[in-house]
Amino acid sequence: MFSCFATDIICSNFFGINVDTLSEPDHPLIKNISKVFGAEFMKNWRILLIFLFPKFTSFLLEKNIMSVVDSESIGYISQLSEQIIEERRSKAKFRNDFVQHMVDHLENEEKDDDDKTEEATVDENNENWKKLRKKLTNGEILSQSILFMLAGSDTTAVTLSWLAYNLAFYSECQDKLIEEVDSVLEENVCI
Repeated sequence: MFSCFATDIICSNFFGINVDTLSEPDHPLIKNISKVFGAEFMKNWRILLIFLFPKFTSFLLEKNIMSVVDSESIGYISQLSEQIIEERRSKAKFRNDFVQHMVDHLENEEKDDDDKTEEATVDENNENWKKLRKKLTNGEILSQSILFMLAGSDTTAVTLSWLAYNLAFYSECQDKLIEEVDSVLEENVCI
């Protein structure tokens, strides 16, 4: 249940897509994420090959003889993220999430570059600074989103499971936590 919750939160905050993995386990995004990061990934015999024969596997990967991840699933996620990024750039859709912040960062950086070229005199330091600035590509935005999916979903689910187990096991701590949450809500929520 916590794994579904973590996946829903990450899909919403990074890809800008609201899914309910408990109600819609057959959602295409959820299926493809599961193939790349989930239980299906861990059942992949290629993962075992990497651990048992790392040099042989790296040779196969370098020569593009073998792929570790499902190429159709990565293709779907890549295509979906490209579509989301283009919607955000064209201002067809706005959502306060990770992708929107990355797109806004690109636009602000481009505006800053335009302002600097109009105002600044050409000197050596300014030219070197412009060379150092790097703009994010769609692929880099996608890879950051995938990194959050990979690093965030299981760690969040395990942490929440551990927390729920310990709160259930130590009822006095659970009661203390409930009291603290209730007092904070009373102080900060205007009803």
